[in-house]
Amino acid sequence: MARAAGLRGTAAVKASCRNVGAMEDDKAPDASEEEACALRNPEGKMRARIAAVLACSLCVMNSATLAAEWRGKASYYTLKGKTASGDRVRAMSAAHRTLPFGSRIRVVNLSNHKSVVLTVKDRGPFVSGRVVDVTKDAAEALEFVGRGVAEVSIATLD
Repeated sequence: MARAAGLRGTAAVKASCRNVGAMEDDKAPDASEEEACALRNPEGKMRARIAAVLACSLCVMNSATLAAEWRGKASYYTLKGKTASGDRVRAMSAAHRTLPFGSRIRVVNLSNHKSVVLTVKDRGPFVSGRVVDVTKDAAEALEFVGRGVAEVSIATLD
């Protein structure tokens, strides 16, 4: 607790606690005394709160990145050369602005509920309001080639 609260080592704990009279100089603190000291010391309380908030925010950020989901428009593209990742376009691949290359995503066409699993190999789309570009094969599987654009939901799988 004391280390999470920003205190460093036995000397720092003793010095901090000495200010509020919670410890004697010659007594080595154990974990419960360090925690008690941090809670009695107003500066220690603030550090403990900051550490708790930071720990919680890291947990939320990790769960948010693991289970990301978007809704918006998808379009399709064909490309004969290499993608931004240096790979060639595969039958079931996609372009996304921020997901790491190699990420697997499930794309669901919201008008007919058809879905495909794609691998992010490229960057894009570069048109406002669109969340993903898919290959023509993926667009055919999602059944929106005739319209060119479809309302979709996207979820990361790994």
